[in-house]
Amino acid sequence: MNDPVELETLPMSESESEHILERGMPMPPEIEVMENPLAMDAAAELPIAKRFRDEVKARYAHLGVLQRPGLAVLCGLITLFMLAEMLFLTPMITLTLNKLCEGMLDGSISADATSSTGANEGTCDMSKVQVTLSYITSVKMVLNGLVSMVVAGKLGKLSDRIGRIKVFAYMGFITLVSNIVSAFSVSSYIGTHIHFIIFSGVIASLSGGSFALIANINSYITDIIEPKERSTSMSTVTSIMQGVAGLSPLLGSFLIKMYDGNDMVSVYLALFFITVFTIVCTFFIKETRHPEAMEISEETHRKRLDSIASSHSIRLQNTAPTALNSVKNKLHLLLTHALEVLSPIKELWLPRSADGTLTARYNVLALVVVDGFIVFASIAMMPALILFTTYEYGWKSVEIGYFITLSGVTNALVLAVVNKYVTALLSRFSPRISHSVDHVDISIIRIAVVFLATSIAVLVFNPKPLRSIVIFALLRSVSAIAGPTLQSAIVKYFGTNTGEVFGGVALYHTIGMLFCPTIMLKVYGSTVSTRPELFLFMPLGTCVLALLGTFFLRVVYVAPGRPRKESESGYNSSGSKRGSNASSNEDIVNLRAEQSSTAPAPGSESVPVLSQGTSTATAIVT
Repeated sequence: MNDPVELETLPMSESESEHILERGMPMPPEIEVMENPLAMDAAAELPIAKRFRDEVKARYAHLGVLQRPGLAVLCGLITLFMLAEMLFLTPMITLTLNKLCEGMLDGSISADATSSTGANEGTCDMSKVQVTLSYITSVKMVLNGLVSMVVAGKLGKLSDRIGRIKVFAYMGFITLVSNIVSAFSVSSYIGTHIHFIIFSGVIASLSGGSFALIANINSYITDIIEPKERSTSMSTVTSIMQGVAGLSPLLGSFLIKMYDGNDMVSVYLALFFITVFTIVCTFFIKETRHPEAMEISEETHRKRLDSIASSHSIRLQNTAPTALNSVKNKLHLLLTHALEVLSPIKELWLPRSADGTLTARYNVLALVVVDGFIVFASIAMMPALILFTTYEYGWKSVEIGYFITLSGVTNALVLAVVNKYVTALLSRFSPRISHSVDHVDISIIRIAVVFLATSIAVLVFNPKPLRSIVIFALLRSVSAIAGPTLQSAIVKYFGTNTGEVFGGVALYHTIGMLFCPTIMLKVYGSTVSTRPELFLFMPLGTCVLALLGTFFLRVVYVAPGRPRKESESGYNSSGSKRGSNASSNEDIVNLRAEQSSTAPAPGSESVPVLSQGTSTATAIVT
């Protein structure tokens, strides 16, 4: 076991620290003695975060279940959104193919793409239609990735400043506009314009994409759900998303057949659902973000803008007023604002604690890296895997639709049922912790990675039988429990600005998805003629790396400690703040426990932890 290190304080933004001082809030209570490790509830979260959550819940306690912010409302919203997404996606493929074929027939795309002799006169060459559709899809993927990369992280910060529900309403409005324009681009009211089809598809990326949606969902959950229940709550909502995504194509196909193959029926229903979603979010759903928390985030944002403006002003004063320097200064300002796109990722790099330790930083980085490996192995591989199924098993759109339904439904069942009982079972043998990743989190992540690696290995070493892809889908579904667990573990290390944290994770995922599927497709294209399953060794390898990454995680328990000197505190004996602003982020609020603490685990060592007031606590690092 690694040598124990001191437990650092939970990070806190400067605006949050100043907010506590300005409001004259009481200092956090000291850490109490915890005697029974298995009965421990070490909710060492920031007191301000707990107060915000409790006040929001109390404010809406008198409302009914369908009005009060909670999982029921969130699941209803996500059901509407996912129905709109999937009911629109399925018919758009057919509508786009038909529109491209129409363009080839009337000569607006290419005159040589149509057959002009024999019985096939006046029909499309579908192979050339597929080539054109492939071009459109690839361009849309790149542009969507670039736009989503810019928007995803910004929406996290924005949700901290204006609230989660307003961001949901924004996403709904953008999706509604995108769907209307996309439907119009393939309708009979307009000719065939490839670039307009591409443009209409890129509008949706202004909503930040699926990762931004998940980030806002997780922020909503963090606002109102107790820390120990967040992983299960995130799993529940994700199961709704997966289940609706899996069943919606079947519903769309049923409606289309009912109306004699009219694909626009599904499109109209999708537009109805996204319109209802947007209206409900705009006028009826209650906000979960505390007004004071939004005030803190807005102040942080304003200070950041003032800092950039001040730096630019100083730069102007220190340079000669020449034309060349003017251009350089403008480029420098543009570059500064451009790099702000990546600023949410910087939030994942935690500062040193007041006592100089780095355990939290290392844990967050390890969790983020493991999360990236799992996303690569489970999501980034899917475009190449779909092509693999068309080559190896001769699948068409119908079979692919069944596969997507099977994957979605099994993922939903695992998240809704299996994850809940596995978490409850593991919690009987190891305590849940609110200030650090715990052994339950680590065990769930490892179980997910093992099942994911096993599912890929089935295809790698026995790809020919059709049952292999079915076994792959069933085993892979268990890996769905990793996502909510990783997200809830990461947010344990942060204060109230969880939107910015989840925005950083969403940006990290978006950047990865911009490149990783392309790399996988390139490898598949290079080996498809010899060993088409060879590309699967890449996600299999990342599963191994993800499993190794979990062994770098350090679990920190809180236990009774020793007295501390006044000089160790961020306050003097009168209670006034001392030291620089930089240190205030770490010294203002330290760890606290709600009820009881743990005794040292076997083989663990006690190390000092800085705490507010005249006494301290001791961390048990395992």
